[in-house]
Parts: sequence; structure tokens; C-alpha cells
Amino acid sequence: MPETSNHYFRGIVTGRITRSKDQKLQIQLPDGSIFKVGGDAAKESSAGQWLVIPVTASTGEVTTLKILEMLSAQEEDGFQLVGRVGQIAKKQQTALVEIAASQASCLKLRISGCPVDLVANDEVHITAHLINNKLQVATAVPAKNLEITSPVTPRNLDAEQLERSSPEFAEIAQAALTQETGLKNWQLSEPTVQKKCWEWVATNKTMTTRVMVNAITKEAEVAYYETIALEPAAVQEHHDRLNVTPLGAARSIGASCFRVEIGPYEIILDAGTRPKGSQPLPEFDLIHNPNLILITHAHQDHIGALPVFHRLFGATPMICSYGTKEIAEVMLTDCLKVQELSEDFQSLFDESDLYATLFHLQTQAVSEDFSPLPGLKVRFIPAGHIVGAVCIYLEYGDRSL
Repeated sequence: MPETSNHYFRGIVTGRITRSKDQKLQIQLPDGSIFKVGGDAAKESSAGQWLVIPVTASTGEVTTLKILEMLSAQEEDGFQLVGRVGQIAKKQQTALVEIAASQASCLKLRISGCPVDLVANDEVHITAHLINNKLQVATAVPAKNLEITSPVTPRNLDAEQLERSSPEFAEIAQAALTQETGLKNWQLSEPTVQKKCWEWVATNKTMTTRVMVNAITKEAEVAYYETIALEPAAVQEHHDRLNVTPLGAARSIGASCFRVEIGPYEIILDAGTRPKGSQPLPEFDLIHNPNLILITHAHQDHIGALPVFHRLFGATPMICSYGTKEIAEVMLTDCLKVQELSEDFQSLFDESDLYATLFHLQTQAVSEDFSPLPGLKVRFIPAGHIVGAVCIYLEYGDRSL
């Protein structure tokens, strides 16, 4: 099994390749089941073990086995898969797992009696067997090594306790800034209390950032992003690139999310959720190495999955307008409450994810050009709609959107 979070297929079946009455290739397995054959590696009248990728119908039944190659060494029949948990139904104790076979197709499996420690958006390692035209899950083990936790531990503190600790927190913040950036002589703004934490805007001669100190654990976190250094070859190769891929909302309501490949960069626009159904998230598994995410406004169908995105891609800067950040705190906090009250599905994110997202969410002024990445120009254009809503203009070289 792979050690990374890439989605993964590996199916092994024993069978003979024949032709159907309409002269199309098919494979017959020892139990008598027959499947259509895809791929270029299948040869008529060949019998043996095959490395395959299953293709399923909307019902979950396997309709086609895409033949990758014939195996020379004997192995045990079965399937090994790695995918992402879309959502878990509490009452039915089932989980919907999505495994991307390619950017164009996605296998979806339902796990009945799912493990109690399996949560939405977890990576899960699965073994399965092909029985009666369906993949029957034998084991489903969450990939614990991918869990990301936040140092923020909420607890109620009164104003007097926070005020008494202010000088100590400031010293912790200064030390964290120096350790994280290697720079000294930071100037801290007047502190604000955000979600039981002290937070400052920190500046020195070369940069501006933010620093947060947990009022309970006294741990500090710096919202600091290193300047991206691009290889000249990469810049030249992708200089004229402009591709837009919808990852949600293209043919449905909700889960607005678009991947924009412009020049050498991969930029995400919005990360929303769907209001109903068992697939609330955008297709985050199609995102490779995002350099930036920009948010248009704070409605749930455009921002509801931002804590999940930040948990997956913690080093990616997130930028919105001032108004959007103010409303985002209210909307995402309400979203978490609604999820926790749901009797049908587990929450997509928790308080730690929420606090970490709000802390790292950066802001930019409307109607002013800014350059968050070398060579990239961005402008937020007032859109009306709600407070803080913007259209987004992107420009790199001769390409613009």
C-alpha cells in the first residue's frame, strides 16, 4: 500500500478473456461472473491473473474491468484501494468512500458497519473482494498518520485572567516569531482575543504577519508563508498555461470550487459545501499542490469546506476581503453547530479546524491590485450580493481570467 495520500487502485482477478455475442471482449471469472473488458492489455483467449481497475455503475455494481497487465507471478485475488471518506451516515452506519481512478472517473464504495474511528474526509485503506458483481469491503482502516491537529484548545477564560496574562503571552509571541522566521525586533499591534486566544498583527522591516497564543496551553502559532521560489524551467514551461477545472457546482447546487492553473501556479477559487446529500465536499482529490486559495464571499456554498481544505493543505495561503472574513467567522461557527446537531452525518470539521482556518485566513482590500505570488496579479472587484463579496481578476504574463 502507498505511504502517501494519493488515491490508489490495485485489483487482481483470475479469469479468461473471451468475446461476447456482439464480438466485444469480456472476462469470465472462476465463479462464472462475466464483465466487460477495457484497456489495451487484454488478449482474446488469454487466461491467467490480471491487474485491473474496476468501473462501477451508479448502483455500485462493477460493469467493466479495465485490464492493465497480465501478471507473471501468482498472487491472491482481491482489491486494495486507498480513498477519501466523503461522509458518514450515523443511523445506517455506512460510509461513502471515493477513490479517484483518474481525473475523469471516480469509484464510489459504501462501507457498512464502518469503523467507529472513521471520520469524514479521512483517508482510508481498504481491502475488498469481487462478489456477485459488487466489491465487498473486507477491511477499512483509516490512515492515522494523516491526522492533523491544532494547538488551539478552547476553554472559557474570564477577562481578568486574560488581562493578567497579557505580558507573558506577548513574550511567547515574540519568541515564536523569531523562531519561525529567523527575524527579530517585531512590533506587535494591540492584541485581540479571538476564540480564547490572543492574536496580534506583527510587523518588522521586511514583512507583516500574524501570531496567535493559546490562552490555555500557552502555545504559539505564526501565520507565516515563505516566498515561493520557482525554477526557471517550470516558469518557462507553463508561462502560457490557463486551465479552469470545476471541482464542484458545475452541474449542481453547492460545493463551489474551481481549480485555475495559470502560468506555473495552481490556484483554487472558493471551497463550499452542498446543502443536502451524502457528498457535501468538492472534489479535493483532484487538487495537486495548490499555491493559493481565494474566496469570493462567505455563503456556505462557497466557504463551508474551507476548514477541510485548510486541514488538507495547511501551507496554502487563504485570502479574502475584509468583509468576507468578518462574516466567515459567523457562518462557519453556525455551520459547525448545525453539523454537530445532525443525526444523519458526522461533522466535516471540528472546533480546532475552525479556529485554525479563521486565524490563517488573510485579507486584502477591494479594488486594489496585489501580488500574492511572484508574477501573479490579483484584484478583488466589488460584486454586491452580500457584504465583502467580490469578483476575482487574475493575471499572469499574457493570460488573465
